[in-house]
Amino acid sequence: MEIELTAENFEAEVINVNLPVIVQFRASWDNACASFSPVFSHMAEKYSDSIIFGKVNIDNEIILTTKYGITSVPTLIVFENGNETARNVGFLTDDEFDAFIIKYNRPTE
Repeated sequence: MEIELTAENFEAEVINVNLPVIVQFRASWDNACASFSPVFSHMAEKYSDSIIFGKVNIDNEIILTTKYGITSVPTLIVFENGNETARNVGFLTDDEFDAFIIKYNRPTE
């Protein structure tokens, strides 16, 4: 499942949750974002039991875009316990995104 994130719901859906959250900063006019959308959706379905996936439209959410220093799309940020733990800028294939998730989704012990 993918959540549409806004400045109004970001804290509740990303910062104040116990599960890891992967946030995609995107733009509707960007070809790389359009190509990445099915990859993001596939991973959101694959990891739905352990990771929350959210999307931020950079054109509509200037406050979030500025706060997180987004200068290129697509940009992925991994949040754990409200803190940024990883970032990737640019398109990822299914395999690359899967490897990114495995590398940065470390279970807490």
